[in-house]
Amino acid sequence: MVGCPESPGGCRIHYSADMTGKSHVPTADTSLLDAMDALRTRSGMEMVFVANVLPSCDAVQVTSTHGARTGTMSDLVVHRGAGLGGKALLLNRPVAVSSYKTAGGITHDYDAQVLGEGLETLAAFPPVLSGSPDVLIYLGNRRQINLGERWYEQLRPWVQQLVHAVSAMDRPPDRSTSLASALRESEIAFLLRELDEIAAELDSEALRARLAQVRARLGGPRAARGPENAPNLTRREIDVLREAARGLTNRAVGANLNLVENSVKTYLRTAMRKLNVTNRVQAIIAARAFGLID
Repeated sequence: MVGCPESPGGCRIHYSADMTGKSHVPTADTSLLDAMDALRTRSGMEMVFVANVLPSCDAVQVTSTHGARTGTMSDLVVHRGAGLGGKALLLNRPVAVSSYKTAGGITHDYDAQVLGEGLETLAAFPPVLSGSPDVLIYLGNRRQINLGERWYEQLRPWVQQLVHAVSAMDRPPDRSTSLASALRESEIAFLLRELDEIAAELDSEALRARLAQVRARLGGPRAARGPENAPNLTRREIDVLREAARGLTNRAVGANLNLVENSVKTYLRTAMRKLNVTNRVQAIIAARAFGLID
């Protein structure tokens, strides 16, 4: 990590120095790459790069590029009012130049990066046009193109599609879903404790075994009871479950145990019947709960 110079607002920004060249997308997200490619194709421009507005700072940072030949634009921080993007951010409207090197009306703080990519035409879509308060979109071309107001309007849907893809990457998890998961886990933990208390008061080994199966289906850890309370599985059935618990296919289990695949299936079926479960995953969980396998 390296630090950029302090912004006018006094905020010090830190960013990654990774330079990846042709396409620089933080998580190699397919939808983001597709959206960038669609905008590049529709606009007729050679390069697209996305900049995120930095919190509490009058600046944006380039976080993704597509169509680059060098890494000069990667992670570039542009301050409000500086360069083309900074001007778009300041004026809150699209800004473009058809000959960047000789363009007036903008500062040339970032010539090394822009000219390093060989860009002639450069356009910036500010947050108000991109539809997001957090994203600024750049388009660049290595030859001169004259752009008009209609060009911006025609690109608006593709710009907003790209912004949506960027926002999807940064969207935090649904807190209501997380809360529901936490409540469910808490309820399951309570039920597991109840089952343990009930099992401790029972005299019937058969009933304790049934409670152990219920406990296993709830996904609880192995209960503090030994194999003596488990259904009577054969050595081969236990061996097959142990191998299956390693994530092996039936064929691989058979190869390890010198069994044909159909025999493995048979042992799994009989084990599932004895454990009173309906699939191999449940069988593995139940076998672990009884202490039959690790």
